[in-house]
Amino acid sequence: MSIAKGSLPDTSGIIVPILASFMFFIDVSRARPLVTLPSMMDVSDSVTYDEGEMAVLFCSVDNLGDHTVVWRKLPQSAPLTIGSKSWTRDKRIHSEHVPNSSQWNLVVENVTVSDAGQYECHVSKRKSQLRHRVSLIVKAKPVPQLPRIEIGGENLLRSGETLQLTCNATLVDVSSERITWLKDGKPLLAEKDERFSIYTTMTVNSQGMGSISSKLDIKDVRVGDSGVYLCRSTERAQMAGVKVEVQGSPSMKRADKTHWTHTINHQDSDKLDKNYYTNKDKINREETLRERSTNQNQRNTASFLQCNQLNFTLLFCLLLGTFLYRSEHRIFINLD
Repeated sequence: MSIAKGSLPDTSGIIVPILASFMFFIDVSRARPLVTLPSMMDVSDSVTYDEGEMAVLFCSVDNLGDHTVVWRKLPQSAPLTIGSKSWTRDKRIHSEHVPNSSQWNLVVENVTVSDAGQYECHVSKRKSQLRHRVSLIVKAKPVPQLPRIEIGGENLLRSGETLQLTCNATLVDVSSERITWLKDGKPLLAEKDERFSIYTTMTVNSQGMGSISSKLDIKDVRVGDSGVYLCRSTERAQMAGVKVEVQGSPSMKRADKTHWTHTINHQDSDKLDKNYYTNKDKINREETLRERSTNQNQRNTASFLQCNQLNFTLLFCLLLGTFLYRSEHRIFINLD
């Protein structure tokens, strides 16, 4: 075939097959659209909460499509949540999906130390699974420390010695609290007796709380200084006491310390005072009973000795009478 000068070649035999192939590709693409697979997005793999807070464990899945996010706690296989539904009886645990986002988070309300551990969110696919692990760390609440007051010192002394009692109050508001000393319910004032000395020291932390230490010294104690000594905070929230006994005899026997410590509310302070002195009276009665028992034993021993003495005298008199009777009888026989 000859081609005239200036004319184009016939390409219809080539273009038609190409156009047919392109149209077939478009039809196939419409029939089978391209699918973007889910993928895990970078989120925190460790979270820390204080006990009692609401813990949120993050999981973010891009292009989730019709797949489902499942949460579980390792090493358990049972799910906690599947999608937005909870599969645990623990009402504190549920999933939370942020609308129009890729986040499927696990929420644990009022988290406890036992909730700590490894958690996993995963997305099931046909041949594999997407997984993301989150470590939950729970800090236990510190055990609250209550204000406390204690008293110490030697509570059994000889006349002329020095009484030294120390009262320590901890976790108190040192800006308003003070320590007051009482004896048998009456305030002790160092100004009224030159033998008395009271020394007080305080330590404060940044929160204004601290401790107060008060020392009571009484020189040249007398028998009249015996009694129940109390140290009490200003607000009467705490009270501690010790029974002190001063004896005049230098050869007395030392006894074990006797003391009480009480922590009370302000409105119950009067009740404590009553119970405190009731307890004191009870101890006094017990000591009185012990003294009576000791005295009774001593009297019984003395009576026994006296009785034995009397029996010995009677026996001696009986033997002497018998001897004299026999002697007189022999004399009468000899005279006859």
